[in-house]
This record gives sequence, structure tokens and C-alpha cells, in this order.
Amino acid sequence: MKLAWINLLPKKTQSEIGLDFGPVWAGFERYFQRITKERPETKIQIYYPEKSSWTVHFPYIEFLNNRWFVEAGWKAEKEGCDGVIVGAATDTGLQYLKEILSVPVVGITESACHLACVLGAKFAGITVFRRLIPPKANLLRSYGLESRAIPNPIRSCELTGEDIAGLFDQTVMDSRIKPKFEAVARECIKDGAEVIICNDAWLAPALSYFNYFSVPDTGVPVVDASAAAVKLAETLVDLKNLEQLGVSRHLTYQRAADQEIEKARKHYWG
Repeated sequence: MKLAWINLLPKKTQSEIGLDFGPVWAGFERYFQRITKERPETKIQIYYPEKSSWTVHFPYIEFLNNRWFVEAGWKAEKEGCDGVIVGAATDTGLQYLKEILSVPVVGITESACHLACVLGAKFAGITVFRRLIPPKANLLRSYGLESRAIPNPIRSCELTGEDIAGLFDQTVMDSRIKPKFEAVARECIKDGAEVIICNDAWLAPALSYFNYFSVPDTGVPVVDASAAAVKLAETLVDLKNLEQLGVSRHLTYQRAADQEIEKARKHYWG
């Protein structure tokens, strides 16, 4: 099984935002090997968009990014990937990819929220920037899961760019990142959360990589949203192969004919 992970940023980003994410990409490679070790036939390939922006927490910029996410997913299917994972916790471009691709497509937040509902009565999600709270709260509403979440269900542990560049550095994780995350998690638990989602496509793998799977001394599990998406993608590929189960084409994800899609693409992009 070959799965595509559509990354948030292009591979080379230092010149755009002044930070080097090379160590983060290397950490992803190690992380994917770890979460597929029980199923070694699963291979995850990272697809980097041709263009993107660090500031996807602003809706207009995310709108501009959608094109490049869709292009990366389109390329992944053409190159033989069995499933596509939208590697951004705003589920960037997810609806468009579900519409046009024939392979299973899953989002980080979509997967984690549904998994959290299986694990407990009420959940909360923790993101990394305050500005990400509104779009992720909107996702909960669109997925119909507000009633399964606590009040103010998305909260932020406010990481800096330098924190994120050091996600897979043990010292940075222990001294700066984990304490911020855990403080917010405990506030969510006080407000009724029985499950905590690490609702970030990069922080979630880093916490998991360093074996942070629950909030200490609470019995509250921490859902790695990225792992949830990978495992759901594996399951959907299996079900497609076994029972031809796929996305409904009745209304919401009804797909235009190939000729219409190609005509539209040529009209806008030549």
C-alpha cells in the first residue's frame, strides 16, 4: 500500500520564513517508519506542494494554497498512490480532493475527531496558534461534532516558529513544547474533556515520536491526529479493495466528468 502525505509547506522554506524545517522533514520520515512498523507493506511518500504559505491560518491565504494542495494530491494519484492524506490540520483542500480523486482521501482533523468520539464522551483539540482556533472550530461544526466536544473545544498552546522548527529535538520538546501543551490539556480536562486531540499535523507526530500518549496522572489519552489519518487511510484503502467501499457520489462529492475537469483546468492554467 502506498499512501501520499500532502505536506503543508514546500520542501525548501527557509528563504520564505527565515526558518529551516529540514530537521522537521527528517523527523517526519522517522515518524512514518515508526507508525507503519506493524504494517511494513505500507509506504508513505511525502508530497510537497509547489507553492504554499506559512500563514494558512488566514482564510484567504488558505484559499490560495488550496490549488497547490489539490495539484499535489492529483499528482499522487497519477503516480499510483492508493490513498491521500491532507497533511494540514485545517484539512486544506480536503473537500475538493474527495470530489476529484478516485482514491480514498482523509483529513487530519476529520480523522482525529471521529476517533476521539470512539474513545470518550467529550473531547478537545489543542492547536499551536490562536489564529487557528476559528477555522478548526468551524471544521467541528461542518463535521457535526460540536455536541461531542467541550465548550470552546479548540484551544492553543501558542508555539513559536522556533519551537516548531525544533519539534523533533528532545531538549526543545521537554523544556518548551511539552509544558505548554500539557498546561492547556489540563485546562481542557477541567472543563470536561475525556480525550485530548493534538490537532496539529506537525506537533502531533513530534509528541508521539517522544512517546507522549496521555496526559500524566489523568487517564486521558492524547490522540495523534496525524496517526489517526494514516490509519484511517489504510482502513479505507482496505475496504475499497475488499468491498468496493468509497466516497458517495450522490450529492456532496458528485464528480464532474473527466472531460469537464480537463476543460476547466486548461481554461484556468493552460
